[in-house]
Amino acid sequence: MAAGSAREVVLAAIEAIYSHDPAQAAVYYHDDIDYIGYAPIDFFPTMGARRGKADVMQTITSVQERYSDRRYEIEFIVADDDRVAVMLPTTGSSSSRPGTSTACR
Repeated sequence: MAAGSAREVVLAAIEAIYSHDPAQAAVYYHDDIDYIGYAPIDFFPTMGARRGKADVMQTITSVQERYSDRRYEIEFIVADDDRVAVMLPTTGSSSSRPGTSTACR
């Protein structure tokens, strides 16, 4: 896992994810990560609770394949020691549903 403050690590991971660089994003995740992504299951079928780096990376890759043109804006970020929470509204067009646009908050 990469060194730095929790906030710096999360911001770098987000940048790697949205730059479509899953190998770089993986550097920022601990092998035993507990992750939860709240999103509509119809649009993000692999989201929800995930455990472990491999599971999280599969989710990231799946979302990248489905929404290749995603955009985001960090609404807020809270960091305390090694814990971080981020509100990250996302928009994009689905490659599996041409002509559709998705917004997730």
